[in-house]
Amino acid sequence: PASGQLTAGTQLSEPVLAKELGMSRTPVREALRQMEMEGLVECVPRYGVVVRMPDRNELAEMFMVREALESCAAAEAVLRIGDELLKELADMPDLMRGIAVEFGDSGARYLQGELLDRYLTVDMRFHRLVIRAVGNRYMSRILDDTRLLSRI
Repeated sequence: PASGQLTAGTQLSEPVLAKELGMSRTPVREALRQMEMEGLVECVPRYGVVVRMPDRNELAEMFMVREALESCAAAEAVLRIGDELLKELADMPDLMRGIAVEFGDSGARYLQGELLDRYLTVDMRFHRLVIRAVGNRYMSRILDDTRLLSRI
């Protein structure tokens, strides 16, 4: 679900997944249970396991938490960032500007396809570099969880 290859509502079958992955059903079952605990899938009685779609309120709550934590992380990163991460962050504006120029030149109404993938990759890299500069594993885990759900 996190990669975007499976849309919300897609039914997941233990036997099919096990066969596709070339493994027994036990690790697949455990992975599905873990994904259910993380809020990525849900078990629907008499239907099976489906990719879950967070509702509007849940997404708003996630983004509120993410905004607060990332603001805190940015403030901490300023105090702690090292030269190596600073150099990596310095490349980000040029990468984003290049994507913006391509988007403007394309005449498209919204980002899509390869250009959207590039934008999301650069955006994710930027946020992860800031969090890495803080060095707080707990904060990183919470933010990774919110990003994962919001990508669905």
